[in-house]
Amino acid sequence: MSSHFELPGILLTSATETVRVPSWLKDVPHESRPASELRFLDRLPAMTIVQAEDAATVLSRRPWLTALADLHAHESTARIVFAFRKASHQSLSVRMRQYEKLLSFFVRASSIELAPGPADARPAFEEAIAKYLVEMKVGRQASAPAPSPADPLAGVRKVLDATAALRSGSGRLDAGRVADAFGLSVAELAGLLGKSRQAVSKTPDSDSLQPRLRPFERIARLRAVLSQADFRSWLNLANDQLEGQPPLGIVRAGQAEVVANLAEDLLTGAPA
Repeated sequence: MSSHFELPGILLTSATETVRVPSWLKDVPHESRPASELRFLDRLPAMTIVQAEDAATVLSRRPWLTALADLHAHESTARIVFAFRKASHQSLSVRMRQYEKLLSFFVRASSIELAPGPADARPAFEEAIAKYLVEMKVGRQASAPAPSPADPLAGVRKVLDATAALRSGSGRLDAGRVADAFGLSVAELAGLLGKSRQAVSKTPDSDSLQPRLRPFERIARLRAVLSQADFRSWLNLANDQLEGQPPLGIVRAGQAEVVANLAEDLLTGAPA
């Protein structure tokens, strides 16, 4: 499949132990796993293709189907294509009842595609990819931050020097260095950034992480007036301006921006 876009992660699996790679998928990067290996997965990739003889076969594997649905429920953008190998000759009403029952296992049934026969698998997969790409584009536009006011500390040399160590050789903020500065593990920081540990570890200074790391940089500017040890102490001590909560506790609650604003007020002398 030729493309001018980056394909999402793709998993090829089966309701049984037999996984057959279709010819149209052989040149597409993907991972193959039989049904028994589903229990080893912590999460589903963006795209999962499930092979089965028919809908009845899937429904007969209820524990496996329930586990698959649970993984799917925890990934807000994941899509699944059920590719049935055997075209059904049952009546429309029977097929619809089976499809309805299958889809009822999933909290986001709209993100499930059904390919009733072998010839339908590729079109269903391509449709799922297209829908995923549109969702990602719309999501990025919807989550794009509004223009922020001018940063009053952006040109202060001492402040810039205090956060220089948080950047990689590319000049971008590095999640690993940020985690170290805050006394967090990369896994915990990744969770706060809404990313997987694997993704953050692989490219800790990726462009997509920069907006999410910016509040941490703003907080770390306090190192312009505090030693690293004192900065760590400040992060972990109860703070009256945060209703007695330690700044790091507020960060861990997903409100790094609140602590970043406080740090900026402290550095600029603005009233709390």
